[in-house]
Amino acid sequence: MKCKNLKIEAEQLGIKRIEAGPKGGQVEFAETTKVNAAFLVSLLQSQPAIYRLEGANKLKFAVPSDSPEQRLSLIESLLEQFTANATNS
Repeated sequence: MKCKNLKIEAEQLGIKRIEAGPKGGQVEFAETTKVNAAFLVSLLQSQPAIYRLEGANKLKFAVPSDSPEQRLSLIESLLEQFTANATNS
């Protein structure tokens, strides 16, 4: 049930897809997203070894996680940060 809630939360933010594996993953944004662009820029600038953009709509992250539980926790944390820094549009 937890995964379904994360999917709904992601969709409400304008996120099309989230992938996470043992070495990291990516977030693919929809054309219209509520995730604040200024927040994304701050992530890229403050942690360039972890976050990078690929194209106009993919945020790649290099955060190792050994277990599915760690990956789920990482995704939850990212969504919480995106929600806390979301725009109203």
